[in-house]
Amino acid sequence: LRIDPVEGVRDGGPFEGQHPEVFAKPNEHVSHPDFPIRGRLRFFADRWEESTSDSWVRDTIRFGLKLELSSTPPNFFKTCPRSRDPAKRGLMESAINHLLDIKAIRPVPQNQKGQG
Repeated sequence: LRIDPVEGVRDGGPFEGQHPEVFAKPNEHVSHPDFPIRGRLRFFADRWEESTSDSWVRDTIRFGLKLELSSTPPNFFKTCPRSRDPAKRGLMESAINHLLDIKAIRPVPQNQKGQG
């Protein structure tokens, strides 16, 4: 069953017959190194086309969310001091390495470091 805001409760849908845990913890069931975390939804845009008629949702899935900033961000780089506590520093390095591994972030090119 699924709840549609217009049609109410409905049977079936594009995910019928698939186990809910696949969606609850997708990284534990499907690992595809070519799918970065950032922008991953666009690879499933066809599924979203089947599941919603909301044009804002469909466009956001296909093209990303455009942020409307209230002002221009500052054009300088703010450094963040490293912890003197080796345990905390290790945790931070571990978290950064994990984000690099799953391609949620990418390293700053050497020629751009410190530029903001």
